[in-house]
Amino acid sequence: SAVGIAMQHERPKSGRTAMGLSGATGSFFAAYLVFSVLNPAVGRLAVAGVMTLVWITLFLLAGHSAEQLKRFPPSADMPWSRRDEDDLQKT
Repeated sequence: SAVGIAMQHERPKSGRTAMGLSGATGSFFAAYLVFSVLNPAVGRLAVAGVMTLVWITLFLLAGHSAEQLKRFPPSADMPWSRRDEDDLQKT
């Protein structure tokens, strides 16, 4: 997810890809949380709950990124951003 969000200025479909990956992982941890309730253990419930919240948050961030990419697509004539050019000139 972080890679998809970080590369949003380079790849127009990276927001949707990040949504898919974070949604699948969030669904896994949500299912893990449900099954952890059936066989409770404090550590298992805590880890499952925290990881579910983290991945749901990443899913929401990826959704916002996909929306912004749809609204403001990256320019086709310049595959690099100005920040990339500045970093390249500094090296």
